[in-house]
Amino acid sequence: MDWPTRLLPITVISGIALFIAKEAIEWLKRARADKRKRSALRTLLARECELNHWAYKRIKDAIEDIKSNFENQEQHEYSIERRKSGEVIFQRAYRDVRWSSFPLPPVQAEQMGKLMLEVAIIDIDLFASLEAAYDSMINLNHVRQSLIDHIEDEDEGDELAGFFETFPEYGLGELATIKEDLEALYRACTEKSLEGFRIR
Repeated sequence: MDWPTRLLPITVISGIALFIAKEAIEWLKRARADKRKRSALRTLLARECELNHWAYKRIKDAIEDIKSNFENQEQHEYSIERRKSGEVIFQRAYRDVRWSSFPLPPVQAEQMGKLMLEVAIIDIDLFASLEAAYDSMINLNHVRQSLIDHIEDEDEGDELAGFFETFPEYGLGELATIKEDLEALYRACTEKSLEGFRIR
């Protein structure tokens, strides 16, 4: 007789073995479920990065245009159009003759915020990148809103010219950090560089 059976009845040994087997199966199931969940979270977050990359690009385009206008004394005039759909349009005019426009898409931070707790529980390494990117999206929204508010405020007068002189340096500096954080999250999710855009 083997020594385990001398110490414990065979039914007890069988019960322990069955319990261990069940726990092992449950662990494998949870591991597979967690793997699928991590993959889904990374896919969702990569999509949010692409959406915000489009917003980032358009905000940067607007600020660079203002910077060029001020440095080259091009005398462009700027305005904001708000459409019924809620879309915000950045407009540029030159002596009321030549003009161009493009949308300033909203910054998408809500989904990132909703996923933060779940990511923190299931993937702590990804959470560090998500937290930095989320903070940067809040900052990107601040830069966007500051730009819109100052252009829409028709009572600023000379203060608006001063804003256009100083804002581009500030805005572009902030955007550099924002792009780094967005890029880091996208790379953590996809192992690729953030180059494409998602409009909606």
